[in-house]
Amino acid sequence: AQVESLYIGDMGFILHDPEWHAGVVGIVASRIARKFHRPTLVLGADSDDQLKGSGRSIEGVDLVEVLKRCSDQIVQWGGHPMAVGLTIEESMVESLRDSFKESLNQLFPTGLPEQSIKIDAEIDIGDMNEKLLGDLECLEPYGQGNPEPLFSLKNVSLQNVNPLGKEHFKFQLIRPGCAYPLDGVAWGMGSQMPEAGARIDVVVRYHWHSWRGRRSPRLTMLDWRT
Repeated sequence: AQVESLYIGDMGFILHDPEWHAGVVGIVASRIARKFHRPTLVLGADSDDQLKGSGRSIEGVDLVEVLKRCSDQIVQWGGHPMAVGLTIEESMVESLRDSFKESLNQLFPTGLPEQSIKIDAEIDIGDMNEKLLGDLECLEPYGQGNPEPLFSLKNVSLQNVNPLGKEHFKFQLIRPGCAYPLDGVAWGMGSQMPEAGARIDVVVRYHWHSWRGRRSPRLTMLDWRT
């Protein structure tokens, strides 16, 4: 709500509320950064006069470099280019917001890097099986410096495309030679739901989905095009 009512045109966001629990600000910052493709700091409660926060960035924006230009307004901070933690005086929020905006303007005078997805391999839907999932498990754990592999599937069609809540949708892909379809989900893409049966290219993660003690293969779609 803060982003959409106050800061939607900004190059980066600093969101805060002294009632927010400091234990969840990191995951919130990550979701906001992904949703709006903007570096984001989220600040929550710490003590009577201080806020504790976490920041998450986007590809091509080094949060350490951004915050170096604002460090005189921060009590303490640290991290790496994609994620930081910080503590500030509550009275300094507006000043930090102005400095954060100015730092981004100086570092990116022509605008932020365009959003992109790095695809690791093109794959055939028929090769998406439990053997591949076992091979992918050998690459874990995923994280900074070891991102989860992303695959492209060309000229496929989705079946049983249905909304999942207000912002998401679920779908199925038919696999040649396989008796059951491959389930998939697209988070935050409810407004971009493709038509069932249309031939499209997709970018996905392929992973195990666990629910009530049962594991099954699943696709998570990140993008698609006609």
